[in-house]
Amino acid sequence: MCSQTRWVSMCVCIITGSQGMPNLVRIVIQLPVDLKTQLDNLKQQGYTASGFIRAMLEREFAKMEEKPATPFPVGKRANSR
Repeated sequence: MCSQTRWVSMCVCIITGSQGMPNLVRIVIQLPVDLKTQLDNLKQQGYTASGFIRAMLEREFAKMEEKPATPFPVGKRANSR
């Protein structure tokens, strides 16, 4: 039996602001259906998908500023011989 993950494309609609609003852009991301369902369920708590994702990104970027993450060890490269 083949296990496949179903994906949905989701447009996080962020409109360019005016009158003191920051300039925002639109992005498109793909999510597994189960993550999209979880985002949809947040609406019952008063969240929008855009607001939740924006807040989560701001939180994660703030953490990175406090303690910069190094995704790969510095030094020998993975493919070096």
